[in-house]
Amino acid sequence: MLTDYRQQLWLLSAIILIFLGTGPLIGQDQIHIDSLENRLKRNRLGDDELTEVFLELTKAYGYNAPKKSIEYGLAALDLSRKTGNQINEALALRAIGVGNHFLDRYDIAKEYYDSSLIVSVDAGYKDGEGAGLYNIGSIYEYMGDYNSSLEYYLKALKLREESQDKRAMVYIYSGIGNIYKYQKNYDLALDNFNKCLAISEEIEFKNEIAYSKYNIGLIYIELHDFEKALSYYQESLEIRRAINDKNGMASSEQALGEIHFNL
Repeated sequence: MLTDYRQQLWLLSAIILIFLGTGPLIGQDQIHIDSLENRLKRNRLGDDELTEVFLELTKAYGYNAPKKSIEYGLAALDLSRKTGNQINEALALRAIGVGNHFLDRYDIAKEYYDSSLIVSVDAGYKDGEGAGLYNIGSIYEYMGDYNSSLEYYLKALKLREESQDKRAMVYIYSGIGNIYKYQKNYDLALDNFNKCLAISEEIEFKNEIAYSKYNIGLIYIELHDFEKALSYYQESLEIRRAINDKNGMASSEQALGEIHFNL
């Protein structure tokens, strides 16, 4: 079941690290990449527009080609500093951090996330500040520094609650729940996973409804309440089937098999 969590966390990181900024989600659309790169070759772009194209390319390459994403992030960083555009600078720094995060270069990623956060705060860029806080919390989680991770997740949550960014709150509650799970504070883990579930249902965020139910099932396993765990795993599986989440389906089916073995 740990394997499912690591897969899901990578997916969540990929989505959040981009979603909490601006622009489209990380994609695999080669047509979109080709279109962006053709703009670089064929058009005379101003510095700000060129920076935006570079930033779009960091997102388009994303998890599938993190080194290429970093390359475009560095180009965007140079131009944003040349033009004095702090928001683009913060986005570029975060994009470079994302690429290094995907390459498991956690120390380097954290340096860029820290810098992105500093620039965001200086610019009064609240969305970038919230993303930076989450990013740093995520890095600390991967590094096993759960106290620091929790500190940053809670700061990010406060900002997102103020702006009522519910989709972002979903991810943060999930991260907080995972930290409490690691710390074996199962009551608080359950509380945060339930908050994640409630908001996910409110905004009809199917992937996170399924993932929240799966996480709640994990907690009930730890509490030796196998009947409740069975119920949540089954509900998670049904949603994953409905949205054709094949990796999630496999994990839920495996978890259900383990439950039946214990009953």
